[in-house]
Amino acid sequence: MEKARVFARNQRFMLYDTVEFYDVPADYLEESPIALDSLCATQQKVYTELKDVLDHYASRRLADIDWFNFLKKA
Repeated sequence: MEKARVFARNQRFMLYDTVEFYDVPADYLEESPIALDSLCATQQKVYTELKDVLDHYASRRLADIDWFNFLKKA
């Protein structure tokens, strides 16, 4: 079984936690990630926003939960 991929997205762009950044309407098969060193100002702004979302939820992922102690409290 493949590992689930973690991402954040808006209507146009998608950023994976592996730092792959896609313009979904232009590359819906996600074959060519946008080079981070060539982002325009709009893409840079969206990249930063999506990266902040990924960073915010990084410690809240299911794989990181101490289930033994979490279930003992329930």
